[in-house]
Formats: sequence, structure tokens, C-alpha cells
Amino acid sequence: MKLSRATRKYISITSAGMLSIGATLLLASVGTASAATTHSNDSSPSSPASGMVYYPLDVTLTNPTTTTVTGTAISGGCAYSESGAGSASVTSVEIEVAENPATCTAQFETGTPTNLAAGTAEPSGSLDSNASASSTATPASGDPSIYQDNQWLDPFGIQVNAQEQWLSWGTGGCVGSWSANARWSWYNDGWSKLSGHMTANKNCSRALNSSYSSFDNALFCTIITGQPGAVTFTYFGKTNASADNLTGYNNGSWTWNFNDAKSGGCNNLLHHGHKFNS
Repeated sequence: MKLSRATRKYISITSAGMLSIGATLLLASVGTASAATTHSNDSSPSSPASGMVYYPLDVTLTNPTTTTVTGTAISGGCAYSESGAGSASVTSVEIEVAENPATCTAQFETGTPTNLAAGTAEPSGSLDSNASASSTATPASGDPSIYQDNQWLDPFGIQVNAQEQWLSWGTGGCVGSWSANARWSWYNDGWSKLSGHMTANKNCSRALNSSYSSFDNALFCTIITGQPGAVTFTYFGKTNASADNLTGYNNGSWTWNFNDAKSGGCNNLLHHGHKFNS
């Protein structure tokens, strides 16, 4: 369910931490998202767990699972880390559907999307920039390639900023030719990109794309709640030591991870999205 920016002035936060909206618009959004797939162990928005904020799931997932993740408290917000590994062809989407901001505890719904574009496309009106690196020759057709798209989404499931990463590499006794790309996009309604870095390299055993970035918005609270607030920050990784990574190995296997965070302002109105494809 996509709602225009004009409707967002009706949003408020109750003392219990539950999102509410005039004329039940946000509850309708959450209810529609819940109907799209099976939530295995989270509470219904009509009887929310104490302190939980619920977010929409605007993509239909097959074979979904719900996982509770304990994040890390940072100054004024929360950070969450996830990782995966494999060698087979995989397409998955993971969306944060609930969070207790006070304890940095979140629930993530993960599954195979029936519509790859849903909830993952660059938003209309966004800005973008990119970086790339490669060897003298790109990997041959049929060599492995992997992609991840990390996103911060607003209460309506609209992507406000994202960091995308690509990695392709040749396999064999040693990793041969390789290429890596990163791309950053952000919604042009007060969001600004503060930083964006990609480190890409390879050795005999692996190729690596390690990227991190940060964004801020001084107007986010006003746009969403109608009330002024402090600056809201988002991070995809925070430093080169805690970046979002794609790694491809000479035997064709791969790993991914993200270390993403939000802080300040109305960051509890933001939830995380992750897409991976191999």
C-alpha cells in the first residue's frame, strides 16, 4: 500500500510506542502487509506488544520465516547486523516488520519474493551516485555474481535511502578477473548523503566489495509527524571496519553481511530492508 507524502502529517506515536494515524491509514497499511504473508510469531497490531512499533510488509513472500534479532544500542538509536553464506542460486528479501526501540529488538520477515520489484525499486524523486572497480577484464559469462540492496524505509514502506552492491569474480585455482560496483540513492525530500565509500580488491582466495555510507534529514520528523524534531541519521555500515560486505571465493561460494544503523530525530519510524541475489 503506497500513500502519498501529503497524508503523513496525520501520523503520531502513542505512549505505548505503537504507530497510529488519522482515519486508521497506517493501521490499514500494516494490516494489508500482514495479510500478504504469514507472521509466525509477532503480535497483531490490534493488540501490540508493549513498546513495539509495527511496520508494513509491502512485498509478498513465499516460505516466509520470522526471526527476532537483538541489535546494538548506539547513541540515540539502534544498529542491526545480519549475514549469510552459500554457493547456490538464491533470491531473498528480508524486511523489518516490528521493533522495540528501547531495547533495539526487532523482528525480520524473510522469504522469496513473488515480485522482485516490490519494495526494492529506487524511489521516484531520488538522487544517486556510484563507485566501481575492476580488473583489466570482466569475469566470463557463467562466473559467479552476487548483489545486495540494503534500504531504510519509512512507515509506509517507501525507500528513503539505499546502498546497493554488486560483485562478480572468476573462479579456479585463484580468483581471476573481477568487478565490483556500489550505488547510493536517497529520496529528495530533505535527505542528504553525508558519505559514501567503496573498497574493492581481490587476492588468490577471494574478491571483496566493502562499502559504507551515511545520510541525514533535518525535516524527516516534520514531514512524517507534522512536528519539528532533531535531525534523523541513517547508516549502511559506519566505517571501513564495520561496512556492508560482499565476498566471493575461488571455489564459487559467497558470503554477505550488513551492519546498518539509524539514530536521532524520528529514527524509530524507519525500518530496514535487505535484498540479496546470487
